[in-house]
Amino acid sequence: MGFCQEIPIYLYDLLRYNKISHKYVQKYTVYFISILLIFSQRLDGSVDFNKNWVQYKEGFGYLSPTDTTEFWLGNEKIHLVSTQSTIPYVLRIELEDWSGHKSTADYSTFRLGSEKDNYRLTYAYFLGGDAGDAFDGFDFGDDPSDKFYTSHNGMQFSTYDKDNDRYDGNCAEQDGSGWWMNRCHAGHLNGKYYTEADSPTGYDNGIMWSTWRSRWYSMKKVSMKIIPLNRYGDGGQQFSKDAKVNFQRRGDY
Repeated sequence: MGFCQEIPIYLYDLLRYNKISHKYVQKYTVYFISILLIFSQRLDGSVDFNKNWVQYKEGFGYLSPTDTTEFWLGNEKIHLVSTQSTIPYVLRIELEDWSGHKSTADYSTFRLGSEKDNYRLTYAYFLGGDAGDAFDGFDFGDDPSDKFYTSHNGMQFSTYDKDNDRYDGNCAEQDGSGWWMNRCHAGHLNGKYYTEADSPTGYDNGIMWSTWRSRWYSMKKVSMKIIPLNRYGDGGQQFSKDAKVNFQRRGDY
C-alpha cells in the first residue's frame, strides 16, 4: 500500500541485501512520487492503531481513492524509502483540530533505522511550522527532566509486545499504540482516537502534539509525509488541493 499525491508517479523498488546469496533482491515495490509519500493517516478512528510489532513492521489499513481511510505504511518500508535514496527527506506532520484549524511541523533529514536498531527515528533539525517542535520534548512543569524525557529524536520504536522506551513500564502498552516512545512523549500521533477534543479518561493517550495543543487535547486529523529535500522550498512546501489522488492496494496487507 502506498498513498501518493501530485504527479509524476513512478514505481520505487526497495532493495534488501541477501546475506546468503550476496545479492540485492527486490523486497517491496511501492508507488512513490517526486513530491511526497504519505506513510500515516488518521481521520476518524476506523483503524485500531494498538497493533503489535509485526503489524507495525508490515503495515496495516487501506487507503481509499476518496482519501477517507486510515493506515500505517509499515516500518520496514518507511526504513527502506528513507535510507536508500541519496537525497535526504523532510518529514512533514500535518495536524487538524476539532475547530478545523490546521498546522504543520517539518523536520530535515528524516530517517528510520533498520529493524535491528528497532526502527530508530532520527532527524537533523526542526525546519519550522506553526505546530511547533514537539519532537524536541516539552516542559509540562511536572519535573525538571520533562523536556529531556519527552523528546523523540533518536528514540527506538516500541509496541506493547516489544518495549524499547526509557520508562520503567511500557509506554506503548500504557498509551495503546506503537510509537517512538521516550518516557513517554510530547508528540504522539498513533494514540487512541477520541471523538471529541479532550480525552475523557484524563490521560494523555490521545492523538497529541503538545507544542500546539495541550497534552489532554486529541486531534481530529493527522498525517505524516516525507518530501525529498530538493523539492522542499521549491513547491514542496505547498501541495495542490486539486491534485489527482493515486493509490496502490498491496497484497501483503
